[in-house]
Amino acid sequence: MPDLIALADLQTITQLNSNVEARKVANAIADVHLEAEKVLGRTGYALVYTTPASYTALLAYLKPWMAWRVREIALPEFISEPERAGMVKVIGEGQEALTSSDKADQKALARDRSEARLERLVEYLCDNVATYTWYTTNVSGEERIQGKNSGGFIMRRSERQNTYRG
Repeated sequence: MPDLIALADLQTITQLNSNVEARKVANAIADVHLEAEKVLGRTGYALVYTTPASYTALLAYLKPWMAWRVREIALPEFISEPERAGMVKVIGEGQEALTSSDKADQKALARDRSEARLERLVEYLCDNVATYTWYTTNVSGEERIQGKNSGGFIMRRSERQNTYRG
């Protein structure tokens, strides 16, 4: 069966260079399929995967998230690859290697874009739960991704923190 997303989709959605080889994204595509199963649930994923033509409206939300998530996951494989001598950087003529900061920026950008699309996908599924009844079905023991978990601290300012005591 074909994947829900392919290299051509990555090139269209994320403007990935057409010279990128399919082997560089193959593992990331497989990883994102596992994540898609967690987002849609096993039942929903099985239905969408076996009959994608029946879910064109859903795929309009699913594919952009998958594409940006693949780009985020595959970034290290774009930059380096294992050879006989160990890990080597892939640097063409006249090109300069990315610094750690540049790599982190690229990864953060792809992550932000994938999280935004995941949020839209989950909102779409919640708004259309009557159409996608399988979304609320939970197979026992399955792990589900319900959306972005921002975590962190809440930095609210209390009135008592004001300097004016008058």
